[in-house]
Amino acid sequence: MRLNKITVILFLGFLVVTLVSVNVFLLSKLQYKEPFSDKETLVRFQDLLEKKLDFKQLPTDSSGQYKIEVNFLPSRFQPVKGQHDVTLVTHCTSNHLHYLLDLTKHWKGPISLAVFVPGYDVVTTYTSLIGLHQCDHTFRDRVTVHLVYPMSHPPPENELGTHLKQALNHQGNCDEFLARLNNNDVAGEHNWNYANVKV
Repeated sequence: MRLNKITVILFLGFLVVTLVSVNVFLLSKLQYKEPFSDKETLVRFQDLLEKKLDFKQLPTDSSGQYKIEVNFLPSRFQPVKGQHDVTLVTHCTSNHLHYLLDLTKHWKGPISLAVFVPGYDVVTTYTSLIGLHQCDHTFRDRVTVHLVYPMSHPPPENELGTHLKQALNHQGNCDEFLARLNNNDVAGEHNWNYANVKV
């Protein structure tokens, strides 16, 4: 009789551990969907390329000094109508995009990011943003990116798709990209473009 009670208790204990493990696994799948498949990511960037964005056609801000590209990269999770959440609004240049990795770890809500993109920094900025989007699921899930181009330092070409194609050609594996991003060496330039930009 005593042996049967011990067997039943051990069986129930094993059953509880198994059910808890299955529960944790299922909850983790609910909270974080699998990262984009390569096909899904390529479709999203293909959509960007097909926009055929012309710098001259972008809207200007109220001061008339900047061109604005709204929702260059929208976040994966969009707010639900009627659901209230606080959005962190911030801005930076491409040489500070590596700080977004820490910011997305600490801020659990949506983030709206405006990136200042002067002149010849377009490819570096696109390369950094595409790399972050591909390599960091929290960035992809919660950060919506808007671009701000100063009219005093426009891109070298009006067709922004050309720059986007160049940026897509710079992509490598995620470990390599994140190491280059943390060293401010995404395009091998160490972001020297900012010295001559008057804001």
